[in-house]
Amino acid sequence: MLILLAEFPQGNSYNTSLIKAYEEQGQTVVCDHTNFFYSNIIPDMVHVQWPERLYHWYPLSEKADKVKIEILHERLKWYKNNGAIIVFTIHDLVLHNSDNRRLDNKIFNLILEYSDIISHHCSNSVKLFAELYPLAMSKINIINFHGDYLIDYKYVRKEEARSKLNIPYDKFVILNFGAQYVYKGRGFIEKVFNSCSIDSKYLLSAGVYSYIDLFFIKKLVLEIRNDLRVRRNFSKKKYLYRSIKNDEIPTVFNASDVVFLGHRSGLNTGIIPLAATYAKPVIYPELGCFKESAKDWAAIGYEPGNVKQGNEALNELYDKLKKGKINLDNSEWLEKKSWKNHVELILKTVTNFKKV
Repeated sequence: MLILLAEFPQGNSYNTSLIKAYEEQGQTVVCDHTNFFYSNIIPDMVHVQWPERLYHWYPLSEKADKVKIEILHERLKWYKNNGAIIVFTIHDLVLHNSDNRRLDNKIFNLILEYSDIISHHCSNSVKLFAELYPLAMSKINIINFHGDYLIDYKYVRKEEARSKLNIPYDKFVILNFGAQYVYKGRGFIEKVFNSCSIDSKYLLSAGVYSYIDLFFIKKLVLEIRNDLRVRRNFSKKKYLYRSIKNDEIPTVFNASDVVFLGHRSGLNTGIIPLAATYAKPVIYPELGCFKESAKDWAAIGYEPGNVKQGNEALNELYDKLKKGKINLDNSEWLEKKSWKNHVELILKTVTNFKKV
């Protein structure tokens, strides 16, 4: 089977893992938006991941909204007319920090119109997505869990990892990982941490700090504050407000004891699979696909935005770790949520669809 993945093959472990899994099943994969828009390759299957990438990339990025829709419409129609099956993986309900929700909605519905199969990362996603896009219920919906991050995995001894980051070995390190957005709870995590009574607590915040939608003066003040935070050595906190490269992730995760997610909204996150891959327990808000993603792993949920519950979950996890009452064997999770299982379900569904 020839598969067109409308994504760059490098720079994103999700994409490289997906491509590798397809190829290990004997499939041929071609990538990139350039192939999506310009190539005369007629694939058996087109796999769309993030719709916004298609119309934020050249050649559509500088076009008027009407033209963007027309070009994308014609291209999707061309694939369908040439017998391609279109699979659409749902990562988000709406785009992050979108400045044109009307266009986003039209594009989502357009891709849905031409999709045959919709792949979700949890059962809750099927319900939530259909509420916003009713057209989805007329398609084949499958539940296909987010895979692991073994493709970039590397074990680093805790002593070595903490030494590299200049973190004392005797601390209980709570990791706040990923782009630092408001909706991802950057302020909320600080509140939970500051109110936490664990004596050895240490907060490691790693990821680019977002200044989206801030006025100039406030942005400038925060930039100065964050620059000082990054430069200063705190006794209980460390800030890495920058892009964390793939080869740095093993150090960051192996230096940590627990991963804390503070999202107040969202559907999916790659941080739970990343934490499970590194055998790090997780505290997560119970929204979207988070609970199902954390199933079969050492994780405790809490009500989104509830500082008290977040604190209780953190203390409970600390107590269990201290007493050795948490199983950090991630083999069951890795087996159930492998990329092999992920692509096999898609390929099986595509094959059955062709027979109908």
